[in-house]
Amino acid sequence: MGSTPPVVVVAAAGAGQRLGLGLAKAFAPWRGATLIETCLARIRGISSPVHVIVVGPADSLARMRELATRSLEGSLHTVDVVAGGSSRQASVQHGLHAIPPGTEIVLVHDAARADTPPEVFEAVIAAVSAQQCGVIPALPVVDSLKHVVSGRLQSVDRAEYLAAQTPQGFPAEALVSAYRQATREFTDDAGLFEA
Repeated sequence: MGSTPPVVVVAAAGAGQRLGLGLAKAFAPWRGATLIETCLARIRGISSPVHVIVVGPADSLARMRELATRSLEGSLHTVDVVAGGSSRQASVQHGLHAIPPGTEIVLVHDAARADTPPEVFEAVIAAVSAQQCGVIPALPVVDSLKHVVSGRLQSVDRAEYLAAQTPQGFPAEALVSAYRQATREFTDDAGLFEA
């Protein structure tokens, strides 16, 4: 790995409409703080320097900048805040436009997954560095799953499925290229990367 630290793009521009709180999801209260503060407190615990790019709501950038700066002040990490787009994918792309030249590894993380431990970030960074490919954390599916075919339900073996989590890590150039070539919306970065 080069001298440029890995980048963590934090997708935090969601409107939070499903929460019904009347404020952006990143500003929703969580464990005595906001989701974004909780998320950044976890990132603060990463043991080696990273550059954090928070992608926030365009109409709340000053507040997002204040929270991000305060959350990471005095840490090993640097932070920038950029405006999000009309979708999660557009927002992440805005974040990717802001990565410093020479960046080799980029992680994309959802602020809504605020309790992700620093060790998960570190493991994803290490795996991308070692394998030079996309890496995602995943959990076994615990719910019963059904596949719908022509309006009929069919049971599927949940042991064959994993639930993708974030942060999802990638070689930076490859992810930026995949975003440039994307012709449709994807639900996560791994799906876009593999397309």
